[in-house]
Amino acid sequence: MSDIPNDQTPELRPIAPHLAPMVAATEEAKRRAQEEEDLRLDRESILRTFKRGGLKMAIQVGLSLGWAKYDIEALFVSDAGSQSPHAPDHEDDEGTVKFVKEKKPVKPLPDDCPVVPLGMGAGDGSGKVCFYLCPNRQLVAMESHGGDQLRRLFGTSIDWMWQHFPKFNEKDGRNTGIKFDRLSDSLIAACGRRGAFNPAMRLRGVGAWRDDDGGLILHTGEKVFIKGEWCDPGFIGDHVYPGDMSTPLPVTETVKGDVAEHLLKIFDTWPWKDDADADWSAGLDGSDHRFASLLLLGFVGTSLIGGALKWRPMVWITGEAGSGKSTLQDLFEYLMGGLLVKSTNATPAGIYQTVGYSSRAVAIDESEPDSQSQKMKHMMDLIRQSASGGLALRGSNDHKSKGFECRSSFFMSSILIPPMESPDVGRICILELGTLGQVSPIKFTPSWGRLTGRQLLKRIMDHWTRWNDTLELYRAALANAGHDSRGCDQYGPLLAMSDLLRFDEPLPSDAIAGLIEPLANRRQRQKDADAMLMWLLSIAVDNVQRGGNRLTIRALIESACAYRETDTISSETSRKILETFGVFVDGVREDAVITLPNQSRELGKLFYNSRWYTTAGAVAGGWKQAMERLPHSRKINSRRIGGRGVSVPAWVFLMMADEDEIKKGGTML
Repeated sequence: MSDIPNDQTPELRPIAPHLAPMVAATEEAKRRAQEEEDLRLDRESILRTFKRGGLKMAIQVGLSLGWAKYDIEALFVSDAGSQSPHAPDHEDDEGTVKFVKEKKPVKPLPDDCPVVPLGMGAGDGSGKVCFYLCPNRQLVAMESHGGDQLRRLFGTSIDWMWQHFPKFNEKDGRNTGIKFDRLSDSLIAACGRRGAFNPAMRLRGVGAWRDDDGGLILHTGEKVFIKGEWCDPGFIGDHVYPGDMSTPLPVTETVKGDVAEHLLKIFDTWPWKDDADADWSAGLDGSDHRFASLLLLGFVGTSLIGGALKWRPMVWITGEAGSGKSTLQDLFEYLMGGLLVKSTNATPAGIYQTVGYSSRAVAIDESEPDSQSQKMKHMMDLIRQSASGGLALRGSNDHKSKGFECRSSFFMSSILIPPMESPDVGRICILELGTLGQVSPIKFTPSWGRLTGRQLLKRIMDHWTRWNDTLELYRAALANAGHDSRGCDQYGPLLAMSDLLRFDEPLPSDAIAGLIEPLANRRQRQKDADAMLMWLLSIAVDNVQRGGNRLTIRALIESACAYRETDTISSETSRKILETFGVFVDGVREDAVITLPNQSRELGKLFYNSRWYTTAGAVAGGWKQAMERLPHSRKINSRRIGGRGVSVPAWVFLMMADEDEIKKGGTML
């Protein structure tokens, strides 16, 4: 007998080490068999509960057994085409229900889907937004795809969702709703297959555009004119033309140039006081219209198709109260029809939010300068971008950048024009009005204005094939007359459009040369370096007075260079005062030289709030670049000025006529 007590069992050990894997495999097989048996018993319990109390009770039982809700619902998903996904598919011979998972649970959208997926949002960098065209082809951006959002997306086509994504009652098989989860899966998957979608690059709203071949595209909201035909909004080529409120269509009949002539006669009734009219000789183009009227006619035409132009001219009307500015704004509004955003107190943010992805023109009345506000500065930034069609990026409260391409023409009017930087002078055509006086009221009606605008639009469409050639003729004539590239960009489209609206063929070259002659006074645009000098020289210095008035930097330089004698302050004293402001003077009269250091805290104070201001510690001040662009400029390195700087002759710095004038007594320009 064994010596081991009956109440003790010896630990089982393999007879030999090589049998250990076999024992482990046997134990694993027993464990798996037990798990499968437990799952089978749980499954049968859940299915019995489903037969007695339906899906809700079956889910409760399954959760109590430790199952996940997803696994419980998967028991009731079948391959059946039309029956409820929660109904058993079939039974085997023993009466046990058999269920099969769907092989492709995400259904592709049917071909007749009224909603068009565009892709995933890429404009804000997040990729979380899905873009769609709803049944009326309006753009819809969606982050959430819940039932309410999907109902609004499908709008008038909600019944389509009931037909293609039905939800059935699990007891009687009756269609009781929409499977929004399945529909959202299909929509999101379709957007994913489309790829990235950036509205700023792909979306084209109401207005005019240009195709890859240079052809004119016109989007009126309900129709799109492209390749000579009218079609419905939607995906056309590489761009999306979303539906929108309808704007007036161009007339169908052929339009002659007398429509533009009649509009010119109305423009002529305004009291133009523009300097371009001073040398205007009537009849050079076969008419006696005011030159400002011709420019304004061209602006109306370019505004109608602004999005199709490479460069959009801008117009600013100025004049005293009662000179007819607001009436002119009203006429412009009628001519533009629905292709205009008009306001009397607009902000840049309000403009780009209203214009959106369209190319509608913008009209702003009473655009008065406000020294206490940055609104006009930001407005000028928007105008600058819109002239050339730049991509504007705007921040939002959710810290995502949102961009849109600015392609609007701007029509501004005010009593005073705010100070403009030199880059903006070449982008805006300023037309001045005099006193209206005792004249007959200008008569026109909104209906006449809208009809005229539709006629002008038709005229542009019919003659678009000669637009590029006509524009180049006027650009070449302007260049030959001495205008720089910005002047050609600004006045070339205005005069070329006026030509296109009035004549069936461009004017002869000699007539064009005579036509642009009134622009001679506008030929020389203020340079950035000159603007910098005007800023600096006009600064009045505190505690330095003559005759009770503070002396300017110009007056001190004239004294330091001995251009003007004064009993109040000597040349040497003037030099010492200027050095405290970072301005150094060497020599007198024709030998005088002015030097500005590249870095100077004192100069920084003088240029504060200007575009030439640079913070202390910067490599070089903004004034350095302007100084280097002046004629006869020279780079120096001197301990006296504290390092590197730029020197120019005093007569250049003071913008005198030339060096010979200095010897004659200093005649100023």
